Amino acid sequence: MDPRRFRLVRDVDVTGVSGTGVVAHGVEFADGKVVTRWDGTASGISQTCVWDSITDVAAIHGHGGATRIQWIDPPPGTTPAGPGSPTDGCSPGSSCPPSGSPSASSA
Repeated sequence: MDPRRFRLVRDVDVTGVSGTGVVAHGVEFADGKVVTRWDGTASGISQTCVWDSITDVAAIHGHGGATRIQWIDPPPGTTPAGPGSPTDGCSPGSSCPPSGSPSASSA
């Protein structure tokens, strides 16, 4: 399975640090590990982090649904929605399953 890219989209800046909109980009790997890269536009600090799972990213940075995971690449074995179209808007307030799980393929 190829790595699957996503954006962290913050609708409400709960902490007042990172601002709103796209605040980070990430990649989920076949083994479930995740890397995020914070753009640092609002804070002036860019940071790269490695996580054990997308669920961990959502638990730490979801802020009760204020930030959502927006997949750029489709789940494995599915057809892309179209050029530049995110495949789903999995909200960290919900359980954001890894890209290989059956529930991740629903948009």
